[in-house]
Amino acid sequence: VESVSDTGLVSFTVIEKPSSNALRTHSELPAEEFEGAAAADDGQEAVILSYVMGMLTNFKTLPLDRVHNMLKMFVTEPPYNKKIQELEAILDKLVVAEKLEVDG
Repeated sequence: VESVSDTGLVSFTVIEKPSSNALRTHSELPAEEFEGAAAADDGQEAVILSYVMGMLTNFKTLPLDRVHNMLKMFVTEPPYNKKIQELEAILDKLVVAEKLEVDG
């Protein structure tokens, strides 16, 4: 579901209803929960997906640039090195898989 936000920013929200698993931290979320959405490019995509799902579970909605900046700060193993356009493509996969909702 896409719509233009009032600020003109693209933001993402987790679609799935919170469960007891929603309170787990990003490091506890197994890559298998993403149903193969992670490509085997550099092994980093699964890590990114785990962090993003954790962030959006805690913050509910975040703009793309904030997600990108948080990943640059917190993903160190392997170091986060994606461009914002690459991150958007990864998040778009989750939108198609109906794991995330995009606004903007």
